[in-house]
Amino acid sequence: SPYNLNFWKNRVKLFNQMAKINPQYRQEAIDSLLKASQLAPTDAKIKYNLGILYFDEGQMAPAVEAMEESIKLKPNYESAHYALAVFKIKQKQKQAARDQLRYILEKIDPQNQKAQELLKKL
Repeated sequence: SPYNLNFWKNRVKLFNQMAKINPQYRQEAIDSLLKASQLAPTDAKIKYNLGILYFDEGQMAPAVEAMEESIKLKPNYESAHYALAVFKIKQKQKQAARDQLRYILEKIDPQNQKAQELLKKL
């Protein structure tokens, strides 16, 4: 069924694996995630994965937008905050990256080693 969310998630996994061999398949993975997002608009993990794929494609604006949407859907999504910090570093927005890392350490997990280390580097 074209309305089965698991079908679209499996399709994303398949195309993402194929993209390791041929990068042209990454766009198919993105398109499949966009369809999955239509079927489950409140699924933060779909938005997160979409942001990661956009980032891998070098599409920073949609990557940041997807990650911000993921955080809006699930404010305590630690991985999304961390990814957004990495994206902001890539965009040379160090203060925005620090803000994301501090959010992780102050509101989600004060013991997060990766966030602590990255914050020290900034």
